[in-house]
Amino acid sequence: MSASLNLDTVLQRVAEAAHQLCASDMSRIALRVLGSEAMRFQHGVGFRARGWDTTLPR
Repeated sequence: MSASLNLDTVLQRVAEAAHQLCASDMSRIALRVLGSEAMRFQHGVGFRARGWDTTLPR
């Protein structure tokens, strides 16, 4: 068995696990935009409405 240390893979797996654990319609992970205080949704599972990956200003 091999485990990935690739950040995108790990965060996608975390989003999937949270989605299953909480039995939610969706889960999303937002990361801070470098050099900014804004957050950007980059990983998610489940329902995705238009703009789900929008950058959120602070």
